[in-house]
Amino acid sequence: MRDLHNSIEVLVALNQTIINVTGTTNGNVIDRYTEDGYESLEFLIHVGANTAGSYTVNVQDGAASDLSDAADVAAAGLLGAEPTFDSADDNVVKKVGYIGEQRYVRIQIVATVAATGADSISALAVLGHPRHGPEGAVQV
Repeated sequence: MRDLHNSIEVLVALNQTIINVTGTTNGNVIDRYTEDGYESLEFLIHVGANTAGSYTVNVQDGAASDLSDAADVAAAGLLGAEPTFDSADDNVVKKVGYIGEQRYVRIQIVATVAATGADSISALAVLGHPRHGPEGAVQV
């Protein structure tokens, strides 16, 4: 039987936050080369009650651990399109995969129309296909 539990690592890509001003909010830097080294990365972005906000997810990568060299990832480095959320997107989860070669990756939330209410956004990074995983993990 395949074991997903021991084949992934889940990290917080964006702490749950309220975005009520226009601008850009950077997520946490995800290191794909943790001790097990992961070949795949999927971001899951969750928007809670969206009163009126309009948000776009932007994926960035780079070689510097603080992403001081961050660059926007081209469409060829993604699986699926970078998600957008508007006021019709209450309590939904959308995803985007990263297939680029860089070690460090993060998402940004770009608010073009910010709600004055409480628009809650959070995200998880699911790392998969470990190079060196625990016993029972599906290896690449």
